[in-house]
Amino acid sequence: MPSQPQTFNDLQAWQLTVQNEVLIGGTSPFPLLSSADATLYGATATPGTDRAIFLGVPKDTTTNYPYQCWMTPIGEKVYRKALGGIIFDEIEVYILVRGNWTTNGYAVQKQIWAIRDALHPIIAKHAEQPGATEVYAARWDPSGKGGPQGFFMDPGLGLEWYCWGTTRWIRRQWSVSGGVVQ
Repeated sequence: MPSQPQTFNDLQAWQLTVQNEVLIGGTSPFPLLSSADATLYGATATPGTDRAIFLGVPKDTTTNYPYQCWMTPIGEKVYRKALGGIIFDEIEVYILVRGNWTTNGYAVQKQIWAIRDALHPIIAKHAEQPGATEVYAARWDPSGKGGPQGFFMDPGLGLEWYCWGTTRWIRRQWSVSGGVVQ
């Protein structure tokens, strides 16, 4: 069991899961990142492999990627399990999927619906996060924190983006090194 939380590793494990498992017609709906963006934002930091799936909100929102996924931690609750040195560390991650509306709005809506339909079974499937050793449980967060839930329009960069949002709750478990001092 880890002796401290590993937030970036947990988020990156989920980023890689979305990249590899959210598929439409056998391929990722998110475009490949440029070499520079793959190095900065990519799940593996490998140009030619990583997709437009971002952890947090990119500083420079770009229209280079007509479909994008942003995963942003938005809330937390940390507490000790009983009197032992085991800590429960819960975070809520807001997932926002965006499609650039400017070319063919109907095609963008259909693609966002398909992404949503592909993403829900992946959230359900991974009740424990693969590649993240301290993730104890994960599920949808019915509280609706973080941003709009469901489908909505968002103006950004002077363009319209058709979006879908949901919140994922993750409970991580780690231990205090050497135990809790009483």
